[in-house]
Amino acid sequence: MSTLPLFAVIADAHISRAPGIQDRFLEAALTDAKSAGASFAVIAGDLVEDGHHSSFTNAKAILSASGLPCYPAIGNKEVSQNSPQRYISNFGPTYYTVQQSGYRLIVLGTTEFTIPQHKLRWLEEVLAQTAPHDNTVLATHHYLERFSENDRGALTDICGRYGVRHIITAHRHRMETTQYGPVTEHMLQAVDPDKALGSPPGFTLCGIERGRLHTRFVPMSISADLVQRHLTGQLGFRPTRDRAFDASLVELAERYGFRHVQLTISGDEHDTTVEQQARAATDCGLQLVGHLPSPQFDITGQWLNRTQMHKSIEFFAELLARTAVHSSEAPAILHPPKLPADVLCDRYGRLLTQRVCVQRVIEAYVAMAGWMQQGKMAVALENNSSKKLRLTFGALPSHLTDLSGELRQRSFDIGYCFDIGHVKASVVQTQVAEWMAAIGDRLLALHLHSGDPHSHVTHDPVTELYSTTRWLGLAAWLAQLQVVVPCVLEVPVSEGAAVSAQTLHRLTEPIPEAVYVDVELAPG
Repeated sequence: MSTLPLFAVIADAHISRAPGIQDRFLEAALTDAKSAGASFAVIAGDLVEDGHHSSFTNAKAILSASGLPCYPAIGNKEVSQNSPQRYISNFGPTYYTVQQSGYRLIVLGTTEFTIPQHKLRWLEEVLAQTAPHDNTVLATHHYLERFSENDRGALTDICGRYGVRHIITAHRHRMETTQYGPVTEHMLQAVDPDKALGSPPGFTLCGIERGRLHTRFVPMSISADLVQRHLTGQLGFRPTRDRAFDASLVELAERYGFRHVQLTISGDEHDTTVEQQARAATDCGLQLVGHLPSPQFDITGQWLNRTQMHKSIEFFAELLARTAVHSSEAPAILHPPKLPADVLCDRYGRLLTQRVCVQRVIEAYVAMAGWMQQGKMAVALENNSSKKLRLTFGALPSHLTDLSGELRQRSFDIGYCFDIGHVKASVVQTQVAEWMAAIGDRLLALHLHSGDPHSHVTHDPVTELYSTTRWLGLAAWLAQLQVVVPCVLEVPVSEGAAVSAQTLHRLTEPIPEAVYVDVELAPG
């Protein structure tokens, strides 16, 4: 590729305070880059997920352990309390130049879509004072399209006048090449499997030959066995309440290896359709998951549908006793109260247990958990979606963990159902990593469907692997946490479930020249 040694570019790793799949993908990228002959690595911004000191500590440890010289650029994620000082304390200046392996690397860190004038002046001084260098690469975090025309023009003009032909950028979590006169921008893919858009995550090997930057993207994934064990081999679906479990649904189950059926429980003792669905599902060897009605409360905490909830739980318990054969308790999915979050929580999302309304809500959940325990079912609290600016309780991980904590103090074993479509369609900008770090080891079920953060539409089929939801990231989280639970496709059954299953099964297809990350190994 090049007469000079290769170098690697690794972007948007998003290392967090607690170990996660991001650590494993960054470690694997550095290891493979070194094995492939890279003499150094450019870390093109957003190395950490936030500016917390523990995130920096974890990231520094990973870079140091690799044994590969690494040259980081600051990004927006490294800013803490509107200051780059924590980044500077850990990694040094936000702009610098270095000679390495025959290259002149210029790092021009950005924390937003602009470059301050003092950095541009510094850049011009460095270039003017240095003899022309054919092997110059400039790295910055933010891609140039979003810069103002003046800022973008100032940068590319300086580069053009002094012979800098290549600018490496990131931030958009996808790959794209753009020409600005004599200057080529190489926007590179994220290594974070929770964030990579349009393709698998990965890193890029680079080398300059005769003034041209050659790049080779190295995709990263997890093994088909892990995907199958933790995601595609655990799929289930949700038949609509007005449809019996007919032959077409049996065919779907056989064709895509579905293992679970989620029943929508209403509490109506004459609901023969759900009974037929339960009987047909268990005749096919499918396991049952129950989805209970939403508990209803007013803002004082008064429980408005106690009778319906009791009947629904009793109805599902009777179904399980008559039809299901389970090696363990069947999960029954229970919504948290759909109340405004500020009725039950402080401004940090913590449950205000001293409020009378909160005490009433907790006692209602104690009653429901007791009924469910008697009915041989496992309680799975499901997250809510906030689609309006006023947050709904259940839209943050702390909401669920605080409520389940109160129940655990009363000797109830509480788990979670993670609805990824609700997370993606919510106005709350929580990340999958935040949810998995908080509830992942206590998961009892997942709800899979697409969620649009702009229109807030949910329950559409899964049609893309690397779009709003990065399904590889979810599979990797499940594999790292060694979670094997029902993954219910909450989409229209006959068409939507088939399309979704086909899409997710593509994760098991081989990726040429990919690095496969063993996320099951304990970090460190």
